Amino acid sequence: YPREVQDVIHGAHVRCVANQFAVRTRDRTPFGRGLYLACSMANSDCAPNASITFKAESSATELTMESFRPIEEGEEVCGLYVEVFQPRSERREQLRATWGFDCSCSRCDRALEPRGDER
Repeated sequence: YPREVQDVIHGAHVRCVANQFAVRTRDRTPFGRGLYLACSMANSDCAPNASITFKAESSATELTMESFRPIEEGEEVCGLYVEVFQPRSERREQLRATWGFDCSCSRCDRALEPRGDER
């Protein structure tokens, strides 16, 4: 294939991999991957304002995004890509290894201060 076609295919593949979610059975066993447009627009933040979860009571494939608190107009909706109770170093390493970015959210920045919270 011409280089331009290869670049388009590679770009589409990278976007799909970066934005996919594990699809799980009701008992949380992974059985596939899915693309969910609205949820894939949410960035990660270690102090998220929304949760992204599968709606277990109705369908193993229905992904929902629910806010923890009122979200102001213009405020970014953010979920958490990793476990909230992991130490900062583990959260950052997992984000780097899995999604290819260094976390610079306010929670991680505070943890870098002399008396910052490592969790």
